[in-house]
Amino acid sequence: MKASRSRKKVAPRADDTSLIKVRLDERTTITIRRMDALKSWKEKYPGAKVIS
Repeated sequence: MKASRSRKKVAPRADDTSLIKVRLDERTTITIRRMDALKSWKEKYPGAKVIS
């Protein structure tokens, strides 16, 4: 029987910067703070898409 994986809890942000969710592939979604960070992720994952 497999042990369940616990997900890391993200604390609410105190500042007003918006976070950008990016889907790298069908199983992986990440959150970035700046659009220039998307450029480096696009090099590794050409199919990355901004979802919010």
